[in-house]
Amino acid sequence: MATSTPWGKSDHTHKIAPGITFYGTPSHGGIKVSEKQNQLIPEYMREASGWYEEDCDYAKVVAVFPELFDDKEREAAKEVFAGYFPDEYEKFYAVTLAPGESYAKDQRQFYADHAQDWIVVSAWGHWHPAVPKGMVGVMAVVGGRDERPYKQKEQKYFLVPDSEYEVKGKFGFVVDPARHQEIPAIT
Repeated sequence: MATSTPWGKSDHTHKIAPGITFYGTPSHGGIKVSEKQNQLIPEYMREASGWYEEDCDYAKVVAVFPELFDDKEREAAKEVFAGYFPDEYEKFYAVTLAPGESYAKDQRQFYADHAQDWIVVSAWGHWHPAVPKGMVGVMAVVGGRDERPYKQKEQKYFLVPDSEYEVKGKFGFVVDPARHQEIPAIT
């Protein structure tokens, strides 16, 4: 019998343990933790609904109930937990993650370090008439993307050499207005 999930009707289930069941749908899935079992998950990492989606949130369930999962599942979940929920991870395991150990923590640090810098939010190749061959045309905003849509921020356009843009960091490219030529808006 299909169960209603946050991702639609389930098309398959797998009971992990009493009160802990995985539900899959054609598009996504996750773990449903009963109210009783959910109370065992620390409040700072608990999903009030008891639903833990399969890509990231599930890692919290694995951390609290490791005995229900094999070594490979525990290892993968621990990496996801550290990567996407660093504050909860550090509190749960009483550790401090070093740079490079958490995608989310590293991303937060990148944006803190570059809060006053022009960060690329859009780019065009030399196929665009305003962009010369060997260059990338970029639109940048101070601080990059945040809770406000970037269209509500001041925007500037620059030309960046292809060779520089190819080696951008995993969180974005920081424009250096002293080296990268500002150009009129690209439309």
